[in-house]
Amino acid sequence: MGSIIATIEEKCRGCNKCIYSCPVEGANISYLLNGESKTRVDETKCIMCGKCIEVCGHDARKYYDDTEKFISDLGKGTKITVIAAPAFKSNFPAYKKVIGFLSSMGVNGVYDVSLGADITTWAYLKIIGEKRLDSVVAQPCPAIVNYIKKYRHDILPKLSPVHSPMLCTAVYLKKYLGVGEKLCFLSPCIAKSTEIHDPDTKNLVSYNVTYKKLMEYIKEQNIRLENYPEKDFIQASYSLGDIYSIPGGLKENVYLYNNQAWVKQAEGTELAYDYLDEYAGRVKEGKSLPLLVDILSCSHGCNSGTGTTKKADITDLEEAMHKLKLKSSRFKTNPGKLIKHFNKKLSLNDFLRTYTAENPPTYIQPDEKELNDIFSQMHKFTLDSREQNCNACGYGNCKIMARAVYNNCNHIENCIDYNSKLSTERVLVEQKNNEITSALDEVKRLSEEKNVKLELLKQRISEIKAAIEDISGTGTENAKSIVSVNDESGKLLEISEKLRVRIDHMQINIKNFNKVTGEIVSISNQTNLLSLNAAIEAARAGDAGLGFSVVADEVKKLSEQSKIAAQSTRADEKEMTKIINEILKISEVVEDKAKVVSSDINKISAMLQETSAKNQEVLATAYLMLEEQT
Repeated sequence: MGSIIATIEEKCRGCNKCIYSCPVEGANISYLLNGESKTRVDETKCIMCGKCIEVCGHDARKYYDDTEKFISDLGKGTKITVIAAPAFKSNFPAYKKVIGFLSSMGVNGVYDVSLGADITTWAYLKIIGEKRLDSVVAQPCPAIVNYIKKYRHDILPKLSPVHSPMLCTAVYLKKYLGVGEKLCFLSPCIAKSTEIHDPDTKNLVSYNVTYKKLMEYIKEQNIRLENYPEKDFIQASYSLGDIYSIPGGLKENVYLYNNQAWVKQAEGTELAYDYLDEYAGRVKEGKSLPLLVDILSCSHGCNSGTGTTKKADITDLEEAMHKLKLKSSRFKTNPGKLIKHFNKKLSLNDFLRTYTAENPPTYIQPDEKELNDIFSQMHKFTLDSREQNCNACGYGNCKIMARAVYNNCNHIENCIDYNSKLSTERVLVEQKNNEITSALDEVKRLSEEKNVKLELLKQRISEIKAAIEDISGTGTENAKSIVSVNDESGKLLEISEKLRVRIDHMQINIKNFNKVTGEIVSISNQTNLLSLNAAIEAARAGDAGLGFSVVADEVKKLSEQSKIAAQSTRADEKEMTKIINEILKISEVVEDKAKVVSSDINKISAMLQETSAKNQEVLATAYLMLEEQT
């Protein structure tokens, strides 16, 4: 058998109503899908009570039955007879039109399961009497049967060995009326699929067609029931089988035969399963038990079962059942007569069945350390927080939630307390993030401002560098010029020194020349004196001395000329000495000035070198500042 109840993921909101409403722990598994909580059915644990479908306000749960296969097989010519649950008449006031429609589809005939309900009541009373059973749990409701088979093995022996009204009808049709074709159950219940396809029921029924799915098909195909002829059941109830579908319907039937019997009535998922647990406790403790437990999973009985359209008003349903209850029947006034009829016509063993216990996976119980680890993940560190026990997760118990998380049947994000704390933490984190973001923005602003200043600094440093390089270049040129000037000044000093030396030599030579000139003048004077003496001697000699006199005259002339030349030379010498003295003074002045210039040039050169060194220091400092800024 395939899936019966399924989740429509895109519609599921993770509201946990299904977990909260489900009578079975772990039958719903919550998981995260793209960060959203979803809940699916664990079919191994599900008892098919359909409560999750009822409570889901998002239409996120759906179910499958055999309607499509039933319609398909009819279309293929398969011979099928329909048996309709007692709730059929209350859910479809114009039920005869529905029977007419089914007949037009190829259904061989329709029988009322109220007939099987009468047989079930007879079989209950008979088995209790014959087997002396102290207590029996009724089993018309397959969800109840599933719960006991899966989770209450301790009361499985108390489960009625008599078939449900549906299968009692099937046995009756096949064995006593000779109906050989397949049987389809027109059903108000999703869980009937598990009973129909249970190996223990021997394939007595082949299809579970719910009212809801049948009406959906009729609507989809635009079928108008009013256009079909009315047809009735081939065979209906003998007694009160019509009211089996109401809460306490079985009890009413039993009271018809034994009004002293202790019959416990329980309906609804909120009460029925807790009562079964209580009942199991009483069995274990050996306490007194009711003779019969008339128990249904649906609070309003099968008339508002999980497979119905649920469009009918509850009061209208009750009214319809009340009318059926009051309807006269040939055995109502004398119920014992019906018992005798069944005792005569039927064999009890034909209507008995067995049950096979099922063992769905059970939760692994975490030890204290493992449980503490889960609680820590859920941010539940105190005993108070671990006993908050709200219903938001669906369990109403923090420990059960932690156990579900441990068994991968739920997730910590499904805890509202965790989310609240996480939300608070997120707010704090968001605040911190905002603070960090603001700080980062400020850092970014400062960084951008720094970058602007850095660029400006780079620009200024580049300008400084360019200026320094320009100054350095100019200084280098100046230094070169100064060196050149200094060199020329040195040469000038050398020349001046050489000039002074030459002048000194000239002065010495002039002095020597002056001395020679003096000597010449002295010689000239002596020559002139000798000439005078010769003239005197010539005069004394007379004519004999004429030649000598001529010589004396010439010597005198030569002496005078030498004297004049010597005197002229001395004048020139004085003039030259004067000029040389002036040149010497100029040379001394030039030398002094050259020394001053050379000294100043050396100072300037030293200053330029110092300035260049300072410029290099400034440039190095600027680069260091630039590196520090980056």
